[in-house]
Amino acid sequence: MALSESHVRLVHQLERYVRETYKDQILIYTDNPDPNIRAKVPIIGGIIPDLYARCFSPDLIILGEAKTINDIDSRHSVSQYEQYLRYCRATPHSVLIFAVPWTVVVGLKNKIRILKRQLCIDSVNPHFIEPLPE
Repeated sequence: MALSESHVRLVHQLERYVRETYKDQILIYTDNPDPNIRAKVPIIGGIIPDLYARCFSPDLIILGEAKTINDIDSRHSVSQYEQYLRYCRATPHSVLIFAVPWTVVVGLKNKIRILKRQLCIDSVNPHFIEPLPE
């Protein structure tokens, strides 16, 4: 599936946020058509996250997902949210970060809150970055 320009921009903003927040000793892989890069990103519940990072100080796994306005409520997206929440619950020292347009961040927060309740996941507290339009 071809990625939209909006999605690519959100992934870049997600990567920039992770680099600025977790500065030292970090490896970042983003969803990319290059097979050498994809081979390094773990498949989580049959899905490749937009961003996977390993921070070595502190020891931390970071999953990042970028969503456009048109993709936020799709079945595929909801499946991704569920898989990533489950992964983070099972993986100590993990962080889940979403990059979405600021106009839909409240809706996604509510959707994630409902999924966490349905899946009985209290230990995962996703972060949301709200890029403004460029």
